[in-house]
Amino acid sequence: MAEQDVPSSVAHRLVIKFLMKEGVILSEIFTRLQAQFGDDCLSQPRVIRWPKSFREGRDRVENEPHARQPRTCVSPNNVLNIGELIRVNRRITVLELSQEVGIRVKSVEELLHNELVVSKASERWVPWLLTTEHRERGLVAVTQLLQKYEREGAEILDSNVISDETWVHYFTPESKERLSSASTPILHTPAPPPPPRQK
Repeated sequence: MAEQDVPSSVAHRLVIKFLMKEGVILSEIFTRLQAQFGDDCLSQPRVIRWPKSFREGRDRVENEPHARQPRTCVSPNNVLNIGELIRVNRRITVLELSQEVGIRVKSVEELLHNELVVSKASERWVPWLLTTEHRERGLVAVTQLLQKYEREGAEILDSNVISDETWVHYFTPESKERLSSASTPILHTPAPPPPPRQK
């Protein structure tokens, strides 16, 4: 097995196990590990712990399998599952995604915003960034515009308006001055009197 295929933690443990079987004392094992691995050397308490484990009957130098949850839920499998669920139903909620995939709501939110780069708009999940199809359509439109510019010259610049697809609702309310000087007076009807109190 090549040296680069062995994780450094396993290499440390192999050396510790070998030196322990040779009868080398703990302080000498730590000194030799420092000489071999330099700054990447295990700490002294960790070096001391491994010979004890080997004396108690541990034979493996690899980490034992454990049942704890992974430190992060950002796995390729979860990203694919959530992405597929969003493609099938763009109105799915974060809570529903969390229940479907079996991870926390906070983890689902991190996946949506950091990995899939989508946000909720009008109750639907939409991508923040342009897809390849959007980019290709934009390229075709710009190419056509450039060809039209080459044919017609600078006149085309006066006839084109370019913007994104943001809707801007424009409304200018009339000022109070204008309303007060209007030719037709604005009639205010008084509020009806309150109903009489019953005893």
